[in-house]
Amino acid sequence: MTIGEADAGHPERDNPGAESFILKYGGVSPSGEVEIPFIAILDAKAKLLANSHKTGKGKSAGGGTGFPTESQDIQWFLGMLQKGAPAMTEDERRRIQDTLQKGAAE
Repeated sequence: MTIGEADAGHPERDNPGAESFILKYGGVSPSGEVEIPFIAILDAKAKLLANSHKTGKGKSAGGGTGFPTESQDIQWFLGMLQKGAPAMTEDERRRIQDTLQKGAAE
């Protein structure tokens, strides 16, 4: 879903309902900022399994992962994927991790 394009002068690019989706699935920080990019992993009934808003001990832990480039963000992202794809193999996980780390280095 695309959101925030209206602020850049392209409201036609925003998806109807994107703001509601972000609010429903936790893409707004405690300070009220929308975290873009925002990723939500849902089950088949649209129940939230994980999202890119990092938390710790019931509190915000510094916002979202966005495109994960830092080690802890990559680990958070991999944990999200594991919740949504529990059959993911260790080899698949390692390939994703390696690709993200390579992208961060470029």
